Amino acid sequence: VNSFELFYKEMVRFSIRKFDLPLLWFLTYEIGIRKARIITHAELKRRLLVFINDKDLSEFLNEFVRTLCEHVNNDVLSISQKYKEEGYRIYLSTAAPELYVLPFLSMLKFAFDEVICSPMPIPNVEWQENLNENKKQNTVSYLVRKGDELAVLITDHKDDLPLLRVKKEKNILAVREVCYGRA
Repeated sequence: VNSFELFYKEMVRFSIRKFDLPLLWFLTYEIGIRKARIITHAELKRRLLVFINDKDLSEFLNEFVRTLCEHVNNDVLSISQKYKEEGYRIYLSTAAPELYVLPFLSMLKFAFDEVICSPMPIPNVEWQENLNENKKQNTVSYLVRKGDELAVLITDHKDDLPLLRVKKEKNILAVREVCYGRA
């Protein structure tokens, strides 16, 4: 699943259930201007993360992380485990924000060696989501700093085309619980 879309939908449900009208109004307004294509998906994500930054959402985050765990592609984890047993270091590079990625990973039954994700934005400071070309640059430069190189890429989204084009041993496309490998 697109974890951020799920995050947004679950936050709307949470705001209704908790009768948090300011949050509900904000979410409704922001999704309205996104659907009208006034702002980009990345801008929607940035605005939401800035808006909720100083709010206590621990109850929501715990619920959301449990929901997100239900959507894990176990085939991908099995393949990752196989590579880990062969001595590969396993990195997760995702556009999802650290706000829920880090708690999600602590609940997951698989230990990634490292994670690269979208950072929490700082108001009035330029922010970039870990996506597309930016994700490629972030991932490759992070691997270089760690003394590693991209050997195998597992992805389920066209946004990873820049990473798919990086020379490596293998690309694996994970689609609907089925993985297709290509050397």
